[in-house]
Amino acid sequence: MHSGTKELCGEAAYSAEQLGETVTIHAEGEHSTGGFLTALEQSADPVFPPEFVMYHWKPEGFATQQISPFKTSATFDSKQRVYKIKVVDTKGTHEVEVKTS
Repeated sequence: MHSGTKELCGEAAYSAEQLGETVTIHAEGEHSTGGFLTALEQSADPVFPPEFVMYHWKPEGFATQQISPFKTSATFDSKQRVYKIKVVDTKGTHEVEVKTS
């Protein structure tokens, strides 16, 4: 369980890849201060491919006053080829192309 206030995050760039039956969504970005935790969480909507939501948890109390880069990812399994994944953040819904090797 994360501490702090959970909110939608909007500071991320997204990419995705499918290797075999595993699909991985990546998010990278920066926060203006330290202490944030970030995560891609699968939406509760029962759709395929699953949609994800980008969250961050604001730090409680004092935080370092420096740019803090972050990286996070999430995975799911699919026996079929996935072409796009939707990710929701404060800037709206993003359709992320899923690349294969």
